[in-house]
Amino acid sequence: MGLAKSLLLIAPLTLVTSLFLTPLQAAEPLNFKDANFAQALYQAKQVQVAAVPLEANRTAELELEQFQVFAPHASITVKSATGTQPLPLPQTSYFKGKVTDQENSAVFMAADAAGNTRSIVPIDGEIYVNNTDAKTAQSSARALDP
Repeated sequence: MGLAKSLLLIAPLTLVTSLFLTPLQAAEPLNFKDANFAQALYQAKQVQVAAVPLEANRTAELELEQFQVFAPHASITVKSATGTQPLPLPQTSYFKGKVTDQENSAVFMAADAAGNTRSIVPIDGEIYVNNTDAKTAQSSARALDP
């Protein structure tokens, strides 16, 4: 097989590989401690997050990509004794991903339009949860009790 034919066979494979196997490390970096972190995360599609608090003296670096929880035309309806009432969909961006140095890990983070964030990060047999309130700028990071 000639060089031209080899290149024609390799070019589509290279394109497919670059489109579908792009590592999350190429994402824009954010730092959890930044003042505008929640707003930046809310708008991100793919992101690397540094300094995510797990406990008082422990942080993690996460690689995240946004995913959709609701279908494009989804609606929420609450039924009660007085009838039905439509509710707006939450203005929240949801992210899945992994701890940067743990290949088989799975993490979750959400950021809402008001600037609140929530995360669940399992590491080393522990599950850490974090809630950050935009109004008070307080973060409550802790390990769950088994």
